[in-house]
Formats: sequence, structure tokens, C-alpha cells
Amino acid sequence: VRLLSAIKEALASNVGTRRAEGELKTLQQRRDTLSGREAEVYSRVVAGQLNKQIAADLETSERTVKVQRARVMEKMQAKSLAELVQMASLIKLPPGKR
Repeated sequence: VRLLSAIKEALASNVGTRRAEGELKTLQQRRDTLSGREAEVYSRVVAGQLNKQIAADLETSERTVKVQRARVMEKMQAKSLAELVQMASLIKLPPGKR
């Protein structure tokens, strides 16, 4: 009975691990669709920078940053900034420049 229980627990754990690995791979694939500039904007957004700060750092307009940020949200399929930050945490996106 203990052996059977241990086997069931191990199988359940394996399923959970494979599901998490699949989700991580999906997030990494989405991240890989970002252009270089979108990846920079993504890193800075999840690091907490405002559009105005990102625009100044990247020497572009705030409007351009807003467009790039919207593309990042779309490509990453994030519904909110909090979800985008969580995704970055899962794929261990370094803060700041990428």
C-alpha cells in the first residue's frame, strides 16, 4: 500500500513538473518573438520603469515606447502588467538592459 501510494505521488509530481516545464518553454518561445527593442522595453517595464523613463534611456519618444509596450503585452499574451512581471520572473529575465 505504501509503495503504491509513493508511486502515485511520484507520478503526480512528474505530471506537475512536465506541465511547468511546458509553460516555461511556451513563455520562452513568446519572449523569443520580441524584437531587440521590444525586449529592451520588456526588461525595463518589468523592472518598474515608467514609459517616460524608458523613452529617455532609449532616446526615443514616449509614444514609441507605448507602442512597443503594447506589442510586448500582445506577443507575451499578458493581460496585465502584474502578469507580465510574473512571466519575466518565471523566465528569469534580468532587470534593466537585456
